Amino acid sequence: MRDTTLLIGLSIAVLIIGALYLFLDMYSVSDETAALQPVNLKEFSIYMHRLGCVPDCASYAVLAKGSGDLEFEGVTNVAHVGEANESVTESQLQLLFIEIYKSGLLQMQADHVQGMPGCLNAEPNMDHLTFGATVGGETRVITYYLGCEQKLPGLKELGENIDEILNTQRWIEVAGSDSDG
Repeated sequence: MRDTTLLIGLSIAVLIIGALYLFLDMYSVSDETAALQPVNLKEFSIYMHRLGCVPDCASYAVLAKGSGDLEFEGVTNVAHVGEANESVTESQLQLLFIEIYKSGLLQMQADHVQGMPGCLNAEPNMDHLTFGATVGGETRVITYYLGCEQKLPGLKELGENIDEILNTQRWIEVAGSDSDG
């Protein structure tokens, strides 16, 4: 009888632990939910430098700071060559943070450029994107060549989303040009 009671007790404990793991797995925090957790935007910044294909694509840099400052510098094949300074809203900063999180930028460890694994036989004359993000006091800088045979769609989309959120087209678009590379 005592062995049966012990066996039943252990069985119930195993069932409870199994149910707990199943519950936690079902309600675990997704990447998108984690990205929505409070972030100190004053310590946040995102930088993107697009070095365009030669000689036709746009080359420029944009920096959005948690202080609300937005800095743009047009280099070549852009409507605005030189510096432009404006402001960025808190909601734009929040959207940028979510895009950085979704792209995987914060977890990447190495650049993805010509001559590196995944980019040995690269398509010629494509854009280079350099991203720098500071979140929670940590900074990550990654350079990505769009012509690599191993594609990192998260970074290409990050570049497009930064441009869209910050409306960089107002400084980039030159009539009749293609700024996508």
